Amino acid sequence: MLGRILVFLGGLLAVVLFSALLIPYFVDWTDFRRDFEDQASRILGKKVVVHGRVEARILPFPSVTLHDVRAGTDADGSPLIQVARFSMDAELAPFLSGEARIFDMRIEEPKAKIRLLKDGTLDWMRGSRAEIPARTVVLESVQIEGGQIEFIDEQSGRNRLITGLTADMSANSLAGPWKADGRAAVDGHPGSFSLSSSEPDYANGRMGLRVRVVPDEHPVEVDLDGVIAAAAGKPAYSGSFSFSFREDEKPKQAGQSLFSSPRTRGSFELTNESVRIPSYRMELGGNENPYVVTGEATLDTGAKPEFLLTADGQQIDVARFAPPGVQTGKTSRQPTVSVRQRIEAFAAMVARIPVPPVPGKASISLPALVSDDTTIRDIRLDVRPQGSGWQVVNAVATLPGRTQLEAKGSLTLLGGPAFNGNMLVASNQPSGLANWLSGSVDPAIRQLNAAGFSADVSLTTLNQRFDNLELAIGDASLKGELERRSDGKTSNLSIDLAGNEIDLDALKALGSLALGDQVGSSVLDHRITAKFKADRFNIAGVTANHVETAFTMAGGVLS
Repeated sequence: MLGRILVFLGGLLAVVLFSALLIPYFVDWTDFRRDFEDQASRILGKKVVVHGRVEARILPFPSVTLHDVRAGTDADGSPLIQVARFSMDAELAPFLSGEARIFDMRIEEPKAKIRLLKDGTLDWMRGSRAEIPARTVVLESVQIEGGQIEFIDEQSGRNRLITGLTADMSANSLAGPWKADGRAAVDGHPGSFSLSSSEPDYANGRMGLRVRVVPDEHPVEVDLDGVIAAAAGKPAYSGSFSFSFREDEKPKQAGQSLFSSPRTRGSFELTNESVRIPSYRMELGGNENPYVVTGEATLDTGAKPEFLLTADGQQIDVARFAPPGVQTGKTSRQPTVSVRQRIEAFAAMVARIPVPPVPGKASISLPALVSDDTTIRDIRLDVRPQGSGWQVVNAVATLPGRTQLEAKGSLTLLGGPAFNGNMLVASNQPSGLANWLSGSVDPAIRQLNAAGFSADVSLTTLNQRFDNLELAIGDASLKGELERRSDGKTSNLSIDLAGNEIDLDALKALGSLALGDQVGSSVLDHRITAKFKADRFNIAGVTANHVETAFTMAGGVLS
């Protein structure tokens, strides 16, 4: 398909040049127009008509200008291709030796219409075959301005419109290879592109094609290198691809964390019905020792579009989750990055991943995250796109301290990361979890044989809310709600819990682990509003029975 369009442009040039050079000054322009239309129609395989003026001269160099050139007829009677103004200048000396060398050609406001029929074939491929002239035609410079391509997909019912097409092209012959660099907008989304082709293999209906696409709206680059074919009139493009994020213009930090721009490469198979990636390899972090994720993906682009993505990662060092410029300690027992900082850094990377505009499912599996002598195991994440974020169908992981983490809900990325859903954390060795999180273990936590919670959560960078909270601390079982709110300078903590036993020291230690802005932060750094009701209430080794109390605390002052 692309080959025939390129052949049309080149063939049009050849016919114009040959005709202009062979006619004397007294030629009847009506006959010239008719001869040109006949020859161009044979080259293109579609009826070509010049509706406007035809201007030509021989000296000082051959020059031809055509106005309102139309080729082919669509089902509604409109032309398949229409060019408002078509002009070119050629060198005379090469022509005398059997070569046509066009050093400047301008195509103004070209419009093309491509229709994919319900059976998956292109209407353009139907009809007579193109005939390329034997004479060598070299195109040194071809400029396209104000182009438009309308792609009508009767198979899926979705149409695409390419507008603002500008390009600089060249070719060693009409058959190729072709080169082009330009800009265009696809359905209103602008970007730049470059492409290069091989000479078409007409016997097998194939042509090599390399394409680079750089959208303006996303900091990414996509490179495709493969073969485009049209078996039985159905277009297909397959080969290898690479996908990378463009580097920011900001000065680079010393060293690279895991959150350095991901780089992906693999193989692809593209048809109108689907985009299939049989295999891919994504690398994150530095080039010397990157973190590697492999998998496959399929995007069904038919009447009901849907995608499926699988990703299997290798074992990873958790220390590399640290944000750029933040160094972890010598071991996992001496970190300088809090739980919240790690989550924010991870969310920042996730936010850079474009959310697919079609329904589908992504499944990610990691065997382990390793941090010195601790390991997060059996990580499984199943997500679906949801608006500007993701629906977390299921998230499961085994954390240090024999801790099970499960989560389901909605992850919103627009306007800052936020998670709303249900979360469960259950640890059979709380001291191991605390040691991994903070590098130390509070004595109150060391005495616990189990701890965990389940709740309906609403989590943002500044605010965290836990409703329908069920909290287990050792043998204690509590229910209630908890909310933390922060304006970036001060933090407020509201607690309402009731149950059989409350150990305030253990509760304070666990809260400091989960809610601290920095490692070593205490829950007592907050302004606290608390309401407790318990059969037994333990504080500083003192136990009271049947306690119901409400208090506030700020700056170490209890009221």
